[in-house]
This record gives sequence, structure tokens and C-alpha cells, in this order.
Amino acid sequence: MLLKNIASMGGLNLFRSAIQFLMNLVLAGFVSPSEYGLVVFTLPFITFISMLTDLGLSSSIVRHPDLTRQQAGGVVTLVLTAGAACAAVLAMASFSIQSATGLAGLQPIMMAMSGIVVLSIVATPPRALLERQLNYPLIARVEGAAVTFSALVSVVAVFQGAGIWALVLYNGLMQALRMAFFLYFARDAFVLNWMWKALTPMLSFGGWVMLANILTFAARNGQNVLIGVWLGAAEVGLFGLAYQFMLVPLMIIAWPASSVLLATLSRYRDEPSHFERTVCATCAITAALSFPAMGYFVFGLQYPLTTFMSPKWHSIPSIVSWLAPLGAVQAIAAYNGVILLAKGEAKLQFRIGVIGSGLTLIVFVVSLPFGLMALVKAYVLTGFFIAAWFLGIAVRKAKLSFGKILISLCPGASAAIAGLVAIELARPLHVDALWSWLGLSLLYGAVVLATFVLMRNQLLPYWRELISERATSTAIVPEQGVA
Repeated sequence: MLLKNIASMGGLNLFRSAIQFLMNLVLAGFVSPSEYGLVVFTLPFITFISMLTDLGLSSSIVRHPDLTRQQAGGVVTLVLTAGAACAAVLAMASFSIQSATGLAGLQPIMMAMSGIVVLSIVATPPRALLERQLNYPLIARVEGAAVTFSALVSVVAVFQGAGIWALVLYNGLMQALRMAFFLYFARDAFVLNWMWKALTPMLSFGGWVMLANILTFAARNGQNVLIGVWLGAAEVGLFGLAYQFMLVPLMIIAWPASSVLLATLSRYRDEPSHFERTVCATCAITAALSFPAMGYFVFGLQYPLTTFMSPKWHSIPSIVSWLAPLGAVQAIAAYNGVILLAKGEAKLQFRIGVIGSGLTLIVFVVSLPFGLMALVKAYVLTGFFIAAWFLGIAVRKAKLSFGKILISLCPGASAAIAGLVAIELARPLHVDALWSWLGLSLLYGAVVLATFVLMRNQLLPYWRELISERATSTAIVPEQGVA
């Protein structure tokens, strides 16, 4: 069931986001924005290595029609070799990067994280094999257990005086557990070997996916590097934490739904009506969940963040209030690439990514001299334009009805707008006082719920569509003569 698989991965990401949010709150009491900024500055380098060495093969594993155990094993050894080589290069370059940026203390953090990324890379192919089998409940259990154990150990380390190294410890433990469990549970689906020539058909598709992913990464993470170099570690720490709030609907809803949606839409490539209904239903439920949630972030985070975080972090709510609406829109825009890939348009996705990523980076470079808030505002406006443009191309290429897509977004958008209007009318209540914050939160929730009740006839058909949708797994094909 499509909805069950999406719920499994969405529930996992909700749990993981909650754990990470609580960890960040704990860490904020023990580390400064400058220390946190060292990890935030390092993460784009680590993410880049993960995407580069994946070579798009994880998507190929999920989508390839005749995958063999030998091909799957070849993917594991290939990404391990490439990942270890790239990680070694980054570790050796860490001192030079620290010297060039002037970020004191960066080298040991970067060296440690470069070792951790190898664990993450090795975990990717076996996880993709479980995705191919649509075994999302098992994936969710593994990820949830790894996050829980790692977080508990890291929190203990924080109170023992580990400081920012507790966050490094969290990442290392989590990736080690993920690698071990995924390799174990997928062990029957691959045979380790070094026959990389057999991966040529997968690389031809995966290469375009990799390039598109790298461009998305550049647009989404390049800002941390630019901010760190231009404005300093403290500013990148503030932006990095605020950015995590913007990513909530993508991490909890859109990204886990995308992997399930790709496997489902690939089967309906030649069934336009079914294809369109599935896309509209997914967009409708995503909007119904993400739009009101991010609407709440516009005003509702001010009290808890300013109360539980030190004054050094008190500019976070104002940044989040700008980024939150973009997070809601990007949750829908995340499906644009899925639509194109399901139609076999990997090259088009790459070309669109080139333009979008280039425009985003140009806006960052131009706005940096005007300060962090100017950069945030410019980024949000540019993000809205790119999301709408990308959606228009995907809808036209897939021959979908743009009007039906917009209609599917109406219940979620209406609920968020109605809630924010109610909050504005309830002023001059101050959201930085406990009882006022609780009252405004309850008011917002009540208005959102009432809007959904009024629009239930528009929303329920989308829900039924996802409930009735069933996805089928793709088997691993044994080599001829191999059991």
C-alpha cells in the first residue's frame, strides 16, 4: 500500500527530526553558534562526497528492471572504493581548508566527519535493495533504532563535557549502526564482487541522476560554505539551525514519499489518468500536512526557542519565519524530479537543475554583502520562482493538468492562510508569553481543523486514492545458473 509505505518513512523522519531537534536544544546550552557552525560548514563537503560516490546507483537499484545479485554486489564495492578515496582526499585537505577559511578548529571536525561518511556510503546500496523490495517498515525500524541509540549516547556525552564532539559522535554511531544492519538484512540480495563493467547499464541512468542531485545539493548547501567564508562561523551556525526547520516538511513528508512515489509512478508511465490521480493525491496530502505546519512555524516557534535557547540563538525565529513558507512550497516541488524521472526524463531534470542551482548561487553571492537577513529574503523569493517554474515544466512534460494540481493544493493552503489570518486578528497578544503562546497555538490549530472540516469533500477523495493505491516490489533477478 502506497500510503502505508509513505507513513512508515514519514513517521521515521518525524521521529528522527524530533530527536535531532531535542539534541540541538540540548547542544545549544553547551556550545556556541561558532562551534555549531563548524559542523554545519563541514556537512556540505560530506554530503557532496556521498552524492558523488553514489553515482546515482541507489536510484538505479530501485528502478533497474533486471537487477542481479552480482550487479548489486558490484555497486557495494564500487561505492565503497570511491567513497574511501574521496574521504581520504577531504581529510588530507582539511588543514588547507581551515587555513583558507580562517575557521579555527575546523580541521579535526572535518577529518572525523570524512571518516564517518564512508560508513554512510556503504549503507546506501543495501538500503536501496530493501527499498526495491518495498520493505519500508524494516527500513524505518533500522533507522529509528540507530537514531535512538546514537542520540542517547550523545546526550550523555554532552553532559560529560564532550561539547560539539557529541554531535560528531552522534553521526558516527548512527552511520555505523545503519551500515551494519542494512548489510545484514539485505545480505541475500547481493554478492560482493569487483565486476564493475556489469554496472554500465545502471550508470548510464544513474549518472544523470547523480548530476541532478549534485546540482540540487549545490543550491541547497552551497550557501553554508558561502556564509561561512563571507560572514563567519557564527552566522553559518544560525542559518544552519534555522534551515533545519525549513527542511522539516521535506524530511518528514516529501523525501520519504518521493522514493515510494517513484517506484509507483514508474508502473503508470503509460497510464496517464492513473499517473495524474496519484500525483494529485500525493500533492494534496503533502500540502494538507506541510502548509499548516510551516504556517505555524511563522509565529509559533518564537516562545519555545527564545525560552529554551541562550540569547546567542535568539535571532533564529526571525530567520525561520521567512524560510518556513519556502519549506512548504519546496515540499511540493520535491515531486517535480520524481515526475520527470518516472517519465524517463533524467537529462531534462539535469538541465533544469543547472539553471535553478546557478540562479540560486548567483542570488547568494549578490546578497551576501548586505548581511544574513538580506540573503535569507533573497533566497526565499528566488526559491518561490524556481519551484513554480520547475513545477510548470514537469506538469507540461508529463501532460498533467496544471489546474488539477493547483486544486489539490487548495485545502492545505486554505487552512494555513485561514490560521495565519486568525492569528493576525488576535493581536496584540504576544507570542513570547507562555499563556499567549498557548492561546494562539490553540486558535491556529482550531482554525486549521475547521477549514479541513469545511473542505473535507475536496480532501477525502485524495486520501482514498492513496489508500487504494498498491505498489508491487521488484524482485532481484539471479544470474543464469546462480541460485
